Amino acid sequence: MKTKIVTYDLSKWIPEPHVLRFCRKQNFNLGLKADNAKKGDSAIAGRLEGNLETQTGFLFVLLEGEKLVGWGLCSDTVRMCGTNTEFQMYVPVAQRGKGLGKKLLKKATTICGKVRVFVTDQNEAFYKRCGVTPYGTLTGSKL
Repeated sequence: MKTKIVTYDLSKWIPEPHVLRFCRKQNFNLGLKADNAKKGDSAIAGRLEGNLETQTGFLFVLLEGEKLVGWGLCSDTVRMCGTNTEFQMYVPVAQRGKGLGKKLLKKATTICGKVRVFVTDQNEAFYKRCGVTPYGTLTGSKL
């Protein structure tokens, strides 16, 4: 089935309630063994709430037909070395291995330009295939 990505500029458009329910439910807070995460480990879930509160950033929702199958988030983060656009995503276990994460990452770099990704033991192989090193940044030209 064909996939599409809906982009929400959170400064202009708050996602529909069913989209937010999906994002709030489908993240690393599930504590799934396949994610190698404990309940409460989801930085992306907390970042989403912060972006909704401040009305900043971009939310990318991946659809197969009408079914929500993944999501990503671009947020501006201020660090000692300046402001970066950070990208995080979550693709449910049953949807992995279909190229969906790469589609989300490509869309994020198209909209936000250069993004910084948070590389962990669980996603390092994925990001490495996309040309990212730990703590590295990525532009769409690498994808």
